[in-house]
Amino acid sequence: LNLSQFKIFQELSQAQLDRLERYAKHKTYSAGEQIFQLNQPGHEMMLIANGQVKVTLPVMGEKVLHLATMGRGQFFGEMSFMDGAAYSADVYAVEQVQIISIANEAFNQDDQQDQTLLAVMTKAIALALAQRLRQTNSELLELKDRKSTRLNSSHTDISRMPSSAWKK
Repeated sequence: LNLSQFKIFQELSQAQLDRLERYAKHKTYSAGEQIFQLNQPGHEMMLIANGQVKVTLPVMGEKVLHLATMGRGQFFGEMSFMDGAAYSADVYAVEQVQIISIANEAFNQDDQQDQTLLAVMTKAIALALAQRLRQTNSELLELKDRKSTRLNSSHTDISRMPSSAWKK
């Protein structure tokens, strides 16, 4: 994929896409290779041109929580791109993956065209983050409902038990 084929950049003009391409770095990662690590300093947004990545979060010792698998046309690292903070998860290549990375520091703060491009990108990233958060909320509610259903079906209502069941 080239930049114009990413949904996040649909609103960009051809001139803006050409300008953005100047900041893009094309990288290839092998299957199993770590793209970035939790708490690693970050400032790049990664766009998946081809292949798949796995986003994970280490929890309690050796356990790892699988957050997402992402593929062609999707992106990650956008939070660090936006705020310059460290990456909030580990990301690995599931298979050979081609990534287009864009660093926030590439944008010239004194150039009005860069600032306009950055504003359009920020809006697109904000909308994508909102969609991801809504999806996460939906999944958490579903998990809560499943857990609640399991708890309700596994508990015995002692008020309906005969008193003989309470004796040893």
